Amino acid sequence: MRSPGVIYRRYRQLRKKILYDKLAAARNCLHCNCYYGKELTYTDELNVEKFLLVCNYEFLVTMNKIEVCTNPAMCNAFVNKWTKEKIIEIVNKELEDHDLKRKLYPELTVLEWALDKDLNDAIKNPGFFGTIIIKCVEFLESILRNI
Repeated sequence: MRSPGVIYRRYRQLRKKILYDKLAAARNCLHCNCYYGKELTYTDELNVEKFLLVCNYEFLVTMNKIEVCTNPAMCNAFVNKWTKEKIIEIVNKELEDHDLKRKLYPELTVLEWALDKDLNDAIKNPGFFGTIIIKCVEFLESILRNI
C-alpha cells in the first residue's frame, strides 16, 4: 500500500496533466477553436442533416461573403477563442461535477477514493513525511517556474 503522500502527489500530477492536455488541445488550429469558425446545419433534399464549416471573417469585415473553412491551420484569419483562464475555469467545473469526473477521469476518482479522506483534510493534515514531500515538490515547482 502506498502512503497518502505518494497518492496525493500522483493526484496533483494527474490534475496538472489534465489541465496541460486541455490547454494544448485549445491551442490547436482547429475549426472549433477559431473565433470566426461557425458550423451551419442544413438538411438536403433527402432529409439528411449535414454540417458545413464556415469562416465568417470576411463576412464580419466586408459584409458581403461567407467562405467555407477548408484548412484552419493555414488560415490567416485564425483567432483562438480560448484563453488560459477560460480553460482553467472549464477544467475546474469538470472536476467539481462528480458524475462527469467519474466518467472522464476515472483514475482521478480512484486516487481520491484511495486517499480515504477528503482532499482538504489531506492538504491540511498530511502528516510529517507528507509535509516534507509537499514542501519539496512546491520548492522544485517554484525553481522550475523561474527557469
